[in-house]
Amino acid sequence: MATTFSINYDNRGRLGQAVNFNPDADRNGLWIEGSDSPGGESGGIFMNGNTMSIWSPGDNDLLRILDEDAFPTGTPVFTIQNDGRILHRGTQIHADYVFEPDYELESLEEHTEFMMKEKHLSAIPKAQKDESTGQEIVEYGSLMRGLMEELEKAHIYIARVSGVVKEQQKAISELSAQLQAQSAS
Repeated sequence: MATTFSINYDNRGRLGQAVNFNPDADRNGLWIEGSDSPGGESGGIFMNGNTMSIWSPGDNDLLRILDEDAFPTGTPVFTIQNDGRILHRGTQIHADYVFEPDYELESLEEHTEFMMKEKHLSAIPKAQKDESTGQEIVEYGSLMRGLMEELEKAHIYIARVSGVVKEQQKAISELSAQLQAQSAS
């Protein structure tokens, strides 16, 4: 199988479907393309000062990021698949542990006190800034796991509060019935 490779500066690609691909409204940019066969589907990168586009032929992953530990096997650390799924190796984002019987869920009052004092939810990492640039640093794995933990804890709190409200409604109904019975006699 003969492969084709192209590097050019233009507003359209040179290989496969990229000849009709116009990622930035006819503005020129750097194209790096590759194809398994002349005239076949291509994959590559287009970039200029406005945009960066990455495309993949067929059903292949759109983007794979590998670290040095991934060589020579090629197991990516991060993958964007062509159907939009994002895979991130080594990141736990689910927080199902909050439903385990041994998980010590703080009281709603403790949760509220922490939130108001610290100005963020307890499972969400505190905002960090790069001191040299002033830019915010976000570690998305920890952020996503924290969001899931807080969401799942919120649903536990909602279920508990709902149970209390139902008990109170039942007690109010019973008291109302007792008052009506006393008023009738």
